[in-house]
Amino acid sequence: MGDQGKIQFILCVNDKRELEESKFYISRLLVPERMRTELTVIEGASSMAAGYNCGMAQSDAKYRIYLHQDTCLIYPEMLNVMLDIFQQNASVGMLGVVGARRIPENGMAHSAWDTGRIDTNCKPLELNYQSDVMKQGFTVVEAIDGLFMATQYDLPWREDLFKKWDFYDVSQSLEMKRHGYQVAVPYQPTPWCWHDNETSKYMHYEGERRIFSQEYQDIRPFILGNVYSYHDIGAQILDEFGDEVFRLVDCGEMEVAGQLLKQYHTLLGSKAELICLENICYVRQIENHLGCRPPFYGDGMTSQELLQNFREDKFLVKRIEYGDRNAVRQLLAKHHQGMISQVAVFGIAVCYAKNRDKVMERWNGKKG
Repeated sequence: MGDQGKIQFILCVNDKRELEESKFYISRLLVPERMRTELTVIEGASSMAAGYNCGMAQSDAKYRIYLHQDTCLIYPEMLNVMLDIFQQNASVGMLGVVGARRIPENGMAHSAWDTGRIDTNCKPLELNYQSDVMKQGFTVVEAIDGLFMATQYDLPWREDLFKKWDFYDVSQSLEMKRHGYQVAVPYQPTPWCWHDNETSKYMHYEGERRIFSQEYQDIRPFILGNVYSYHDIGAQILDEFGDEVFRLVDCGEMEVAGQLLKQYHTLLGSKAELICLENICYVRQIENHLGCRPPFYGDGMTSQELLQNFREDKFLVKRIEYGDRNAVRQLLAKHHQGMISQVAVFGIAVCYAKNRDKVMERWNGKKG
């Protein structure tokens, strides 16, 4: 049965800064009466499934939330809604925020999401697969995305099959189905999660997809033959391109680096650092266009310093969007120290804030 008064958060982590940001949002959640929460962090996991099994074994909680380290829980009331659904629907074994009502025969559920809602760093900045028809509380789906997976029943994660970082979520969805439980996505008047992720790596995707397709033939005849091809040569070329961009930034040639990034924008999809550098160059262009005087954003920084600084500023801008007053004070302090211009704040909001007007309204209100 598990401890019905306990909610456990489980995260597999290899980036402590992402973890700290995720923990910040967890700390802002409203905890239901007579409930308590605990956080389990798994470092050095060999796979997501293995890490989640390890985390599950460390607590007797009935309710568990398996969370990507780059997922931030932005809806304070979500725990109450989650518990209401679980406690009123014993047949629902697992909840997600994005899902597919039917997994396609190629097994690639991520290309078939049709239910749910989420804030994201990808354009557009919100994915919304909801309609008024879904307002009944939740929609039953066949699979959910692994960025957020909440359970009220424990089933082993199939680490015997999935030894990397793909298909553990779709697999667990079908394990719930095999055991007679429903998987569902709640109706979200406002998104529960912000996913701070602009890229996905598919190096081992096809191998895991074939394992998945073979294992779940009892669900439907998933395609066993080759579906997806990962191009090592393309990845190598992108790495070499990235090295050149970093070299230019480290030499102070930001404008040249920006021109290269703009020219080859369509190639950047699997390299998060290059997407961030492209956004930084965009912020600098706005500063120049609106008449700011040098130094522009990031002048004098190495590429790694610049990326680290930009990530911190992005986090502050997002915290402002989601109502954290202290973040406004922190960003204003950087502004008064000459570390960031008001125009740069606007530029970062354009890149990452779904509601940039709200960010600037709160910034100017505090500034005034």
